[in-house]
Amino acid sequence: TAQLIGNKWTPLIVRDLAAGQRRFSELERSLHGISPKTLSERLKRLEEAHVVERQCFAEVPPRVEYSLTEKGFA
Repeated sequence: TAQLIGNKWTPLIVRDLAAGQRRFSELERSLHGISPKTLSERLKRLEEAHVVERQCFAEVPPRVEYSLTEKGFA
C-alpha cells in the first residue's frame, strides 16, 4: 500500500474519488499543478492495482469516469 500511494499525487487522487465519481477534467482542475500526463499515469497505476475503476460511455464526445473500488475505499 505504501508503495502504491507513496508518491505526491496518488493520495490526493484517492481523496477526490472518495467523494464520488469524477471525470478526468474534474480531477485535473481539483489537483492544481498536476500535469495531464502525470494524472493519466497515476490513474492507470491505480486501475491496474484495482483501486480505481474506469467506466467509459459511448457518447460523442467520449466520456470516461473514475471511481474507487471497494479496495480503494479500504
